[in-house]
Amino acid sequence: LRGVRSGDWQRSDSRDDGLGAQRFAQGRFLLDWHPTDRLKVSFDANGFYDGSDTQAPQYVAFAPSTPARASSIPLLASYPTSRGGPRSADWDAGPDYRSHNWFYQLNSRVDYDALDELKLTSITSYSELKVNQLAEGDGTPLTNFNGRQLGRVKSFSQELRAAGDVGAFSYIAGLNFATDK
Repeated sequence: LRGVRSGDWQRSDSRDDGLGAQRFAQGRFLLDWHPTDRLKVSFDANGFYDGSDTQAPQYVAFAPSTPARASSIPLLASYPTSRGGPRSADWDAGPDYRSHNWFYQLNSRVDYDALDELKLTSITSYSELKVNQLAEGDGTPLTNFNGRQLGRVKSFSQELRAAGDVGAFSYIAGLNFATDK
């Protein structure tokens, strides 16, 4: 097990506020089991949870994509650039910039010596990742641009194989299946 917990490292340019706290935990469990000389089983479970704040950018310049756009957002055009060092930034007051991201993975491997010249192996893996976090986009306290990152990935794979030696010949035959969503 491992965890990281810390306070805010960024300071707001416009108010007494902080951002950048870390809340991260990860863990891993390993199991090796050999019930007989012919059977070996390995299992691995690992994962993490990240509840840390997303990082706010620093406002360094106003650069509209078209000149006509400059007149439509006068507050942003006249907003002062970031005045501090690397820890100085700004963000909208109110939104929750805390991440809600997690990942876990389960893996197993089973090796069975069915005969002296035949070894059967099964390798199975499943993993899942979920991302949900809001990030400040313009580096100002003006409600202009925030971006939410949402995503989920699920992955499963299975391998079955037979391997061995027959006289001077060695062989491996197997099947693989994988699916990702």
